[in-house]
Amino acid sequence: MIEYFTGLFIYYTVANTNVFTVIWYESEKKCLESIIDNGPLYIMLEANAMLCKKSNKISKQPVKPKIKPKAQS
Repeated sequence: MIEYFTGLFIYYTVANTNVFTVIWYESEKKCLESIIDNGPLYIMLEANAMLCKKSNKISKQPVKPKIKPKAQS
């Protein structure tokens, strides 16, 4: 399966200014796991939103199967 770099976008407000931070992960799965693991961060920042956005940059190519040698008769 091809995996893509995925950004964890955290939107919050500091001094009445809307800001965001991006943390990059090697896959969408790792990003989503981070959201679950960092629930307290969302609460601590009083974040407006926390979401994953997949990029178009490949982080991991699928493994191509090796060609089996022909059986000798």
